[in-house]
Amino acid sequence: MSWTGQNWGPEELRFVADLTGDGKADIVGFGRDGVWTAVNKGVRIFSQPHMSLTSFNSQGWRVDQHVRLLADLTGDGKADIIGFGDNDVVIALNNGDGTFAQDQSALTQFITNKGWRVDQHPRFAIDITGDGKADIVGFWNDGVWTALGNGDGTFQAPRLVLEGFSVNQGWRVDQHPRFVVDLTGDGKADIVGFGNDGVWTALSNGDGTFQAPRFVLEGFSVNQGWRVDQHPRFVVDLTGDGKADIVGFGNDGVWTALSNGDGTFQAPKLVLEGFTVNQGWRVEQHVRLLADLTSDGKADIIGFGNDGVWTALSNGDGTFGELKLFENFGINQGWQVALHPRFVVDLTGVGKADIIGFGNDGVWTALSNGDGTFAEVKFATDEVQHRIIDLNFVERILDTFFNNRERPLFQLKLGSSKTPPKFGESALTVAMDSGSGLDPSRQYDFDNPLTSFPLADEGSSLEFTIELGPVPIATYKYYFRNVYSDKLTAELVRGEPLSLLLTIHFETEGLEIKVEGHTGQDIDFDGFNIVLQPEITKRGDSLDLFGFVDEIESALMSGKIGQPLSFRPGSEYTFTVQFRGETIVQRGPVLKSLPGIIRNTLLKRFIQTHVSVNVGGGWPDGYVADTVKETINAKIYDQLKAGKNSTADSTDNAQRDSLNAKVRRWLVGGDFPITGLSSDNTTLTIDYLVPPGRVPLFPENPQLPLDPGRLANIDHIVVLMMENRSFDHMLGYLSLDAAHNGRARKDIEGLYSPPNAHSNFFQEKKYSSFRIATPDFITKSPPHEHAAVDEQIGADMDGFVRSYAAKYKLDGEEASHIMGYYDAANVPVYDELAKKFLVCDRWFAAHPGPTFCNRFYTLTGRLNRDDFEVFQVDNFSGADFKPVATRTIFDHLYEHGVSWRYYQHRYCTLRLFAKYTFDHQNIVDFDDAAHGFEACAAAGTLPSVTFIDPNFVDEPDAGDNDDAAPGNISAGQTLVGRIVNALMKGPKWGKTLFIVTYDEHGGFYDHVNPKDPAYRATAVPVCGIDYYGVRVPTIVVSPWVAAGTVSHEVFDHTSIIKTIARRFMSANPPDMGERVAKANDLSIVLQATSQQDIEPIAVPPPPKARHIERELEWQSTSPNSTEFKDVMRFLMSRFGRNK
Repeated sequence: MSWTGQNWGPEELRFVADLTGDGKADIVGFGRDGVWTAVNKGVRIFSQPHMSLTSFNSQGWRVDQHVRLLADLTGDGKADIIGFGDNDVVIALNNGDGTFAQDQSALTQFITNKGWRVDQHPRFAIDITGDGKADIVGFWNDGVWTALGNGDGTFQAPRLVLEGFSVNQGWRVDQHPRFVVDLTGDGKADIVGFGNDGVWTALSNGDGTFQAPRFVLEGFSVNQGWRVDQHPRFVVDLTGDGKADIVGFGNDGVWTALSNGDGTFQAPKLVLEGFTVNQGWRVEQHVRLLADLTSDGKADIIGFGNDGVWTALSNGDGTFGELKLFENFGINQGWQVALHPRFVVDLTGVGKADIIGFGNDGVWTALSNGDGTFAEVKFATDEVQHRIIDLNFVERILDTFFNNRERPLFQLKLGSSKTPPKFGESALTVAMDSGSGLDPSRQYDFDNPLTSFPLADEGSSLEFTIELGPVPIATYKYYFRNVYSDKLTAELVRGEPLSLLLTIHFETEGLEIKVEGHTGQDIDFDGFNIVLQPEITKRGDSLDLFGFVDEIESALMSGKIGQPLSFRPGSEYTFTVQFRGETIVQRGPVLKSLPGIIRNTLLKRFIQTHVSVNVGGGWPDGYVADTVKETINAKIYDQLKAGKNSTADSTDNAQRDSLNAKVRRWLVGGDFPITGLSSDNTTLTIDYLVPPGRVPLFPENPQLPLDPGRLANIDHIVVLMMENRSFDHMLGYLSLDAAHNGRARKDIEGLYSPPNAHSNFFQEKKYSSFRIATPDFITKSPPHEHAAVDEQIGADMDGFVRSYAAKYKLDGEEASHIMGYYDAANVPVYDELAKKFLVCDRWFAAHPGPTFCNRFYTLTGRLNRDDFEVFQVDNFSGADFKPVATRTIFDHLYEHGVSWRYYQHRYCTLRLFAKYTFDHQNIVDFDDAAHGFEACAAAGTLPSVTFIDPNFVDEPDAGDNDDAAPGNISAGQTLVGRIVNALMKGPKWGKTLFIVTYDEHGGFYDHVNPKDPAYRATAVPVCGIDYYGVRVPTIVVSPWVAAGTVSHEVFDHTSIIKTIARRFMSANPPDMGERVAKANDLSIVLQATSQQDIEPIAVPPPPKARHIERELEWQSTSPNSTEFKDVMRFLMSRFGRNK
């Protein structure tokens, strides 16, 4: 129920009230899908949130239209729900256990459709009769209306009881606060209103009526300058006598007026010069409340200011004591009125009000000490979670993240100061394997930053020892072994010597900081490399990879300089540093500033920079390289320690904090507080707190048993899901006649031969389907986000060319490439499989949209949900990625004792799910020598269920084989052929079912309309989308299908889940959503007898690795896009590569 944890925003109301009658406040949230509760379990620990009702939700109820309140309607001391809706007053009675009974209509007054408006007519649920049961009080146009509670959630008929405090009399919500509180101590709530001329009251008669309004005080009024948007006013008991007094926050301070107990008040008096407009307090920024912090029955002041929480305790006479500051929950700590509700309520049942706040990452609490101060802020959660990770795996992750990334942490760029250099045969050639760019047009000059260490006496000797003793900065610490990589290597092939500038881009969360090293001479860089040695330290409630920075800085600031060792001007210096119990000796020809040289010496232990240069001008060997290394190390170090005060407790360290936050998210699945860190020789254990309010799991209900049918003959199901090609694009040729390179398969719903060829019109010209000659023909990845797919489908699959042209501003001829199809020459493996096995020509993508959406359907039976619990109809970008919690088919397989494995090429989709982020047992490299796919197929040790992801990396020479445009589909043919032959040659072939399909059509043309009523009828609506995506190529390979056949049954990706469930979990199939429940499965395509003696197929060699010039404007929904790569590089850096 936090702001970012589930993205509860201003429309999602949250309250804190006692739901169980134990005197401890519980949490109630009105979410997008219903009412959520979290019960207080004591010591500020709350149960995991539970959705109690599907009503009162923010989808139909609006903050600006519908008042929702918590009040005790039955007198049992437990808060019930009352909501003023469009058509009726709706109540839900408390069950006493943190849940509510089914909501029911209680009245048809006080509602929107009868003219009641939030911005005009205040409504309260409060006891006005003294029986302990809440009644309704509403301020209508003509006066005050009440409806007495019957104690069972129903109410007596509403009646007009007072012609005052009304709209018709000039009372306005934005000008005149009105309260219903006990002014006399009789337990019956009275009316208090702050009018234009002063304070008016009307005492309760105890029967639902009130005495005539009377003017009681010329203070706190509009005429005196008091404004709702500037000056909060409260009516609370300040003296402990049970009679409510007035507190107002004016321009110059806090004013109070004590109750006389008869509906009148003493004269207002200024009692405190704090919390005021003149001091910068603003209604839209600074919450001010009154609550009893000491359990003495007297309301105290609590204000949430810029620098934290300020309190002032009541003296019991209408005045307050000194102000006290608690540095949290304030603006400076990131809390905002619009985003982060904060309450002051009793969380422990001892009568002292505590703080509870709904922050970015969850619910935070601070218990009252009873003296106006608070104990430390802590996370409110059910229990500590534990993440145990293999140490070698963690080391590989961090090595990949820091030193071996596809997009390096440090990006090296070189350029020349000569004007402008002509790069070519006789000048400069630069090659880098990091993928970073070189900018030869940059103009550089390079000065010498060396300075001399000042001597007290030019001729004297100096003797000193520097001791940097161990400076403990954390309870737990784990140091990794040196992780080294030469990934960041730049080689300047020697040509004409040039004066170069070295620029490093320090990348953290997209932030780039230029670090420049300088030299005065022409130089040639032969090589360059940076290595970081990370360590994990627990610092506060976070992980820190750079604790050495604090140790070095602390030691330098301590100034521990003693004896001996000598130095004379002109001679070589020597000094010793004691660091972490190790003696470090440093020698050199020149002594620079002492702190700088100590820092540089120590940094070599953590930031290892390797530079190889050739220089002119007679500089000493290694001098320029050493200078560049020291400069780079110092600049990186400065970025890791930079902050407000350059100290360990700095809160403004953008680079370091960003890196630490990213690693923490990767290791534990979110920005969760770390409570413990420990390790042994094999594992790293991280203890962390998960906040209440994460996106909940889907409810699961028992499902009827499934008859395995002919799937009983199958013991192994293997699934390969390729990328982004349509059925017509890859298999449509099968139905063409021989004259058009087809196979004349009239049983397959493929392409039509001319003159009836399928076509699209664009700019009044017809563009027909045509044969593509080369396997890497497409150079621009077609659009296939949801909106684009909807346009492509159009009325009759007529928007493909138009959509492609619009995306890249193409003419018709180039845009018509989208109509192309391959034939047997380019898909020889599919051609052979179509002859020997079964083609599905009604297999649709599960969703009319991009990659991740369809892959989520394949693994979970549903779309993914964002933090608002809204289904995502398009891919998320790298910056928006959060580990997914939805249960997958593999969770159910595990619970049923069914073996499974997921094979990856560098990374895989399953790693997007938090449970499998660090799985290195069930997720295995496809080509692993011992446990890879082909090895296990040959040994007969494949599990019951196998999923395979291809290599999605489409960068030059990356070995991509997923078929996504603009990749070469020949690589995909090789992969499919290898898999088929491995299965056919293995001992378990006779019991195997292999499905090769594609996640979505990738924007390529197909002529079968998924909006056809025949197909639409089977597509369960999600997010208002009641049709499938475009058809995708799917071939079922098994000895249990008839050779050369086709299935016209309607399938989609949830059919894979249904097939697995029917075969391996038939007695108790999992509930994975309505799509899965209604999907067809592959039992209907299997024969009663199997084929015998099927020959393996010919496997083409992989295409030669070569650089393909791509003219791509990368798009967010393409699996080849920058955003997609960001996510996948994120995964690679998160999970490393199996080496």
